[in-house]
This record gives sequence, C-alpha cells and structure tokens, in this order.
Amino acid sequence: MRTYFCFIESEILATPHMEPLMATTDEEAQREAERLMAQHASAVAAHVLLDDRLVATIRKAPGPRR
Repeated sequence: MRTYFCFIESEILATPHMEPLMATTDEEAQREAERLMAQHASAVAAHVLLDDRLVATIRKAPGPRR
C-alpha cells in the first residue's frame, strides 16, 4: 500500500483541497480520486501524485450549455 496525494481544484477556492489516498496501484488511486472529485460539487479537476510523479489528472466533464 502506497500513499498518493490528490489535489482537487475548485471553481470557488483559490487553493486546491488536498487528500491523501491509500492505494496499491496508480489505477486504484485514480479511481479513488474520481470518487473524491464527485463529492465536491465545485470541483473542476483532480491531480493525483505519488512522491513527485504526476500519476493522473482528471477533469470534470463540461456541463450542458445554457
């Protein structure tokens, strides 16, 4: 088990929200980051890092145009 870090960018906050993620693989950490991002209504992107390596960047799908 490794400790990854997830930084969630928001539409309303200037500073990203950070959460540690415990996962055994990069893919598991990415899935957990996607779940975390879904819990934050204002989230626009999540960045998953392991040590100094960027594992994944997940972007929120654009909503319907008004």
